[in-house]
Amino acid sequence: MDENLEKEIVEYQKMEKQLEAVLTQRYQLEAQIEELKNALAIIEKSSNEIYKSSGNVLVKVSKDEAIKDIKEKIELIEIRLKTLKDQEEGLKNKLDRLMKKFQEHMKDFNIREAG
Repeated sequence: MDENLEKEIVEYQKMEKQLEAVLTQRYQLEAQIEELKNALAIIEKSSNEIYKSSGNVLVKVSKDEAIKDIKEKIELIEIRLKTLKDQEEGLKNKLDRLMKKFQEHMKDFNIREAG
């Protein structure tokens, strides 16, 4: 096997693992956003006292403060999510380019074998 092809295969496998890690992180962040949005909806409808976890204790906070805190968390996660989506897209593009190289190698290999 061609040494360049072997390197490309190793690179492809590494990128697949990176893509898998990015997708896992993305799904986790999307789940966190959903949880926060659900909590936000509950808080916005609530007229009860609101408590926030601070370490091992619960601290009473105002409704406005709780809403602001959750919205900030959602915003930060969305920024991270955008970064992950960009990484995902970049990795997919690189994987596509490598796959095309593999196909070219196979075509060249088949031509040499036939000739």
